[in-house]
Formats: sequence, structure tokens, C-alpha cells
Amino acid sequence: MLGAGGEPGDLGLYRPIDSPFGLWFQRLAERAFDLAVDVVGRVIVEASQQHPKVRKQVKRARARRE
Repeated sequence: MLGAGGEPGDLGLYRPIDSPFGLWFQRLAERAFDLAVDVVGRVIVEASQQHPKVRKQVKRARARRE
């Protein structure tokens, strides 16, 4: 099932990051968070392709979500 963001499991929800520094900081923090998620995702994909144990764990996690 595709979420609102077009990806499985993506609900398309806004992630508020409260800060006394204003909206500019909130947008910057959201962008940094998105970049960090992208990097971690790429590392997990790379690891899952190279290591059989990690590949097995990723398969198990995907099966639980379905």
C-alpha cells in the first residue's frame, strides 16, 4: 500500500521541529534530517547487499511490514 508521499509506509506527515531560532532554523533542521535519513538508508542498502546476515534481517523486517 502506497502512502501519501508515494512510498510504501510514507504517511506524508509534516515533522515539526520546534526551535527558538525561528522558521529558517526549522527548515534547515528538516533538510538536515532528510539528508541524514537518505544517508542511513543508502548505508543499510549497501550493507544488505554485501552481508548475508544483514540481508536476512532486512528480509525479515520487510516481511513483518507486509
